[in-house]
Amino acid sequence: MNPDARTEKQLDVFMEPAPEAGALKLRPFSAGTLTLCRKLGLTMILGSADDKAALSDEEKQRQITTFLFIQSAPIETVKKAAKLAREDRTAFEDQYLLDFELNLPVGAMARAVEQLAAGIEMVGAAQFETVPREESPGGRQESPPPNS
Repeated sequence: MNPDARTEKQLDVFMEPAPEAGALKLRPFSAGTLTLCRKLGLTMILGSADDKAALSDEEKQRQITTFLFIQSAPIETVKKAAKLAREDRTAFEDQYLLDFELNLPVGAMARAVEQLAAGIEMVGAAQFETVPREESPGGRQESPPPNS
C-alpha cells in the first residue's frame, strides 16, 4: 500500500461513524481501542493470518466478544474491566465478559464478525511501526527537537 493510500485509510478508521452490530452500537475504532487490543492480545483483530488460523474456535469467540465489549460497553466499565483483564483473565471473563455474552444475541455477533472481516484492512492501516534511523558513518547524529 502506498503512503498516501495508507494515510487515507488511517483517517477513515478514526473518522468513520459508529457502526452497529445487531443491537449493539459500537464506538469508532480509536487509538485507545488499538492500545487495548494490543494489551489484551486480541490477535483476531490485530494478528496476522497465521495468528488467526492458530486460534481455536473458542478463543476466536472470546476475542471477538472481548472486542465487542471494548467497543460497546460504557468507557468507565471498559477501563475497569481492561485493568482486571491484564491482572486476572479468568476474573475478567467471570465478572465482565460472561454478563456481556449472556446478553449478546448470536445474530449480533454474526453481523459483528462480518463487519470485522470487512474492517480488518482498515485496522491494519491504523497500526504503525517506528523504524530506527540509520546511523551515519561518523556515528549517530542527534536531530533537533520536533516543532522547534
